Amino acid sequence: PYINITFYKNIRRYLRKNIFLGLKTLLLDIRSLVMGYQKQKILRFTKFTNENFQLTKRFTCNRDIPNEFDVLITGSDQLWNYKITRGRREVYFLDNSLEKTPCPIRISYAVSVEKSNFQCLIEDLNYVKNILGQFSWVSVREKTLADMLYNYMGVQCDTVIDPSFFLSREDCLRISVKPKEDNYLCVYRVSYTSYLAKLARKIAKERGLRVVYVNATTIASSKSESYGPREILGYICYANVVVTSSFHGTAFSIINKIDFYSAYDGESSRIQDLLEVLGLKERFLSSYSDYVCFKNVAFDIEKLNNYTKLSKQLLLKAISAEDN
Repeated sequence: PYINITFYKNIRRYLRKNIFLGLKTLLLDIRSLVMGYQKQKILRFTKFTNENFQLTKRFTCNRDIPNEFDVLITGSDQLWNYKITRGRREVYFLDNSLEKTPCPIRISYAVSVEKSNFQCLIEDLNYVKNILGQFSWVSVREKTLADMLYNYMGVQCDTVIDPSFFLSREDCLRISVKPKEDNYLCVYRVSYTSYLAKLARKIAKERGLRVVYVNATTIASSKSESYGPREILGYICYANVVVTSSFHGTAFSIINKIDFYSAYDGESSRIQDLLEVLGLKERFLSSYSDYVCFKNVAFDIEKLNNYTKLSKQLLLKAISAEDN
């Protein structure tokens, strides 16, 4: 089968209601580029993308996406989180496909929205209910999101595992670059967690490990800005322990069977729903005081494999449109 990934760029990163915040974001990105903070990181991400994905040309308007596909899939991650996409983005709902003849099969796979941001979808209820009602299959990543879509909009959807779990540890080792450090605790931060560094130092002291910080945000130290996908994955794969505020930091720790803690200020339905399904909810901390004593993770490999297998089966069934 011919598989292509649409290269879509959302420029609303800089178009915000608070014009000063949007301008600040733009200026910080320009500064990062001019001073070279991101140069190596961009080059490594671009190289990785070109080597591993078959992309269309770049689009900034959903109406320009070509009419050449039998199946359109939206997902995964937070494509329907209006706080992240800066408002509704019709392309993430495959809205452009409505005008295609014949209309391609439209499905969603493992789309995610943090529970605290459900209100944005509820306020856009008529649009979301109408557009998802025309999908052949709707699947999301969290049970909390599936319940919300059904209770508020009557949209029936399956809960599936994030596609990163389609990779094995062997896949990760093949893709990643082994770091020069060993015997370390990896701190992988995406969202801000106030006690992340304090927790990492405590666990590292208990285990006799050094702490290595890997920062995935736009503004970071020059060292972490030089990391690309292979390097970031390598630091997780070869770590003794991972402490992270990231969903995918959590996911790749589980895939690679690395001892981990997911640390957050408060609740995170995206991470907590995953850990609940896999019987690992004790690995989530909502505050520093939640940490008691480090224990090795008891991974239920059978439960993980069964959930991954079922998710793959549902996806393949939707693509083949056997019941559509």
